[in-house]
Amino acid sequence: MTNYIIFLFLFCLVNGPATLAVATGAKENTDPLTEFFNRDETIKFAGYGEDKLSTVLVTGTLLCHPLYQIPFPISGASVAVLCQPGRKTRQSNQIQSTTDENGDFLFDLPSNLHGIPNLEKICCVSVLQLPKGSPCKPAFKGKHKGITLSDIGEGLRSYTAGTIQLKPKTAKISRHAGGRKPDMVKAN
Repeated sequence: MTNYIIFLFLFCLVNGPATLAVATGAKENTDPLTEFFNRDETIKFAGYGEDKLSTVLVTGTLLCHPLYQIPFPISGASVAVLCQPGRKTRQSNQIQSTTDENGDFLFDLPSNLHGIPNLEKICCVSVLQLPKGSPCKPAFKGKHKGITLSDIGEGLRSYTAGTIQLKPKTAKISRHAGGRKPDMVKAN
């Protein structure tokens, strides 16, 4: 029996650890990456895991600009970035956010858009909803505000929509509200 153990030991020593794994019934690891790297390093090397390889941000500010008054920020407004990657694909990406107390919004775009080099050609910002009681309404009804590339760096691209200024709601004046219509005077 001891001769068998010595023979097995020498055989495994000469032929490597794979023989020991087969002799003991263990599964052989055929992945060459795991010989040199641990699981976390392999995942990072393959581009997966918790670490983001790139970040794409879209920023902007939403202001209410009453006539003859200083503009003020609109907080709590619902804003969206809409990206349509191609005309042939009907799939579009819409990411929503809410403005903060300064009227600022920030979007961290999903990773499926990171590989597109010219997002300014396919993405725009739209105001979806204003908070109740807001004195402003969109000045560009039905239109969207484009984005421009503002910064590029190590794994980071920043786009901006700039400042979106909305006009205040105008009061609708009824013809009949003030009584009779003013007389029309015809000049000679």
